[in-house]
Amino acid sequence: PPPEVHIDEWAEEHVVIPYGARRGPLCLDETPFAREILRMATDPDVEEITLMFAAQVCKTLICQLICLYYMAEEAESCLHVMPKEEDAVSVNCDR
Repeated sequence: PPPEVHIDEWAEEHVVIPYGARRGPLCLDETPFAREILRMATDPDVEEITLMFAAQVCKTLICQLICLYYMAEEAESCLHVMPKEEDAVSVNCDR
């Protein structure tokens, strides 16, 4: 079997941010709290994660990384739901 890789390490190895101020290979060094949240998402003992922090602090990116990981590594389906249709369009077209 392949070696076990934590989700945050997987993301930094496979994800490239195509645009924006921090474009290029994903690096979570500036957001160390994201590593813990990502690892909790793959912990079988964790049933629910509640995120409560400021706006524009990578919550959407964290959710997208979790979906990407499960689709790529676990062959799982994933649905990322936004509160309004225009939010979903914005995430898919503008980010």
